[in-house]
Amino acid sequence: MKKAFTNPKPVRFLAHFLPFILKDSDAILGFFSGSRTTAHAVMDLNKQDGGNRKFIMVQLPEPCDEESEAFDEDGKQLEMHVDHVAADSGPETIFHELLLKAGFPLTTKVEIKEMAGHKVFPIEDGAMLIRLEDEITSELMDALADAEPLRVIRLDEAFKGNDQLKANAVQTFKARAQSKETEIVFRTV
Repeated sequence: MKKAFTNPKPVRFLAHFLPFILKDSDAILGFFSGSRTTAHAVMDLNKQDGGNRKFIMVQLPEPCDEESEAFDEDGKQLEMHVDHVAADSGPETIFHELLLKAGFPLTTKVEIKEMAGHKVFPIEDGAMLIRLEDEITSELMDALADAEPLRVIRLDEAFKGNDQLKANAVQTFKARAQSKETEIVFRTV
């Protein structure tokens, strides 16, 4: 088997070294994670001693030879983070996946409502609102916040890279929640 990385950290060395710096439930932050050797070593160590150590691995894109296996591997992983919705996933598939990931069973009561001229799916009498279509406006954000849900889920692609609109949406929900002394969880996926 060909190595994808030219200089990976040895897993056995890290697994031997980690018990000296990590307690049973500590977390480690690994920059330049590459082949994720530190994560592998943490999982091995937890398996050996029953620990509950956690890890966060960070890897920024690095230039590498386009003919290497690492180029192909890293490129696919980065692509999944940029465009994480499968091309053949329709709105119904995405909707049901979000519903399940939010902890609701498939038998959950779902409605279809129009808010500020847009189709929105209130879940369990408005406890959560899901909006899947591409367009997003500040009027829609106001209408969603006025509904006072516990959670709102939006597809990130609807913001079309407009970070200001996204930040305004977050602030809209935060301000409405503070004025009512509640909390509205706003997430993009």
